[in-house]
Amino acid sequence: MKNLIAVLVFVFTTSFTFAQTMDISEAPRAKENGTYNSYLFELPDVGKDGAVKDWEKFMSNFKGKTKYNRKAKLYVTENAKMPRLSDGTVDVYARILEDKNPNKRTSVIVWFELADIYVNSESDEQKGEYAKEILTEYGMLTSKHQAQSVLDKEEKRMADLEKRMSKLKKQNKDMLKEIEKAKESLSKNEKGVEVNNLDQKSLVVEMDLQKDIIKRAKENVKKFN
Repeated sequence: MKNLIAVLVFVFTTSFTFAQTMDISEAPRAKENGTYNSYLFELPDVGKDGAVKDWEKFMSNFKGKTKYNRKAKLYVTENAKMPRLSDGTVDVYARILEDKNPNKRTSVIVWFELADIYVNSESDEQKGEYAKEILTEYGMLTSKHQAQSVLDKEEKRMADLEKRMSKLKKQNKDMLKEIEKAKESLSKNEKGVEVNNLDQKSLVVEMDLQKDIIKRAKENVKKFN
């Protein structure tokens, strides 16, 4: 029951809350070759694998190729086309980290590079806002997938519960049939016991009479001795 309540709390609060607001902090953060302006946000109740899968799929919308730089621990999308950020191409870097303590969540840090210049709201507010729009769209996509994953899991659990209920109902039906058979057998045996008792009483009378007959027969035999 506690697990069920936890699931209900998640379904009715977590995804809805995330859908209403997404907190993106903007600040210079260390990348593999220096410190540059970046955007940080968190994906509650989302694992790293799902976040990475969605990121790669989302970046494909901008016609860029995404590769993982193992040494720098960055997902690098080169030559992305984002007209509202640049007439040319954009290189996007993402660091995706999972934190399971105390609750599972994934943090994402993203840098947008335009020809050695990193997008930031201080130098260009509109581009900064658009960068946040892009990341919000990604966050919503991931949130939706997470919500769908929860739904699929709970629908499967419901199917299992329905299967168990069907089995219990069948067992109940079979047991009721057995009870009815047992009742019929009990009633039959009770009547049989009554008849048996009457037969025994009748037989006792008959046996007493037979004893008298045998006694007389023995007395007759003695007469010839």
